[in-house]
Amino acid sequence: MTMKEIEFRTPNGLHDAYLLGISTDYNKRTLRLDIDWLVAPTSKKYEERNGYQFGSLFVSGLRYYVVEAPVLGNGESPDQINGFETDVDAIERCKLPDVEEGIFRHSIYLGYWESFIHFAGSSAEVHPSNLLVRDMEA
Repeated sequence: MTMKEIEFRTPNGLHDAYLLGISTDYNKRTLRLDIDWLVAPTSKKYEERNGYQFGSLFVSGLRYYVVEAPVLGNGESPDQINGFETDVDAIERCKLPDVEEGIFRHSIYLGYWESFIHFAGSSAEVHPSNLLVRDMEA
């Protein structure tokens, strides 16, 4: 899958999720993000609407992984995030490397830090798979 598919197929994409941890394996060219995903943002019941589920996002075929320096934040609590396709301004501002066709670029905004994480890879997956609630045909 691509990150665009992950954003579509999970209940609320990366919007209002919490980033709990990050790890990379440079030999295997993988990135792992441990996330508390918002899973019921449209439920009519308040207690369900704010439900979260732990899961991990795995990016394979990692081409780059860049963390911008934090502007604010104390780093003592999980960071609420939002994800989106990396735009041209970020590519130029951060001097992100060129990538070949078929590689996705994605960025995550870190709310408490007021900064971004940028990465590019060839595929992505989510575990557990029950976080994928929509088919791409929907």
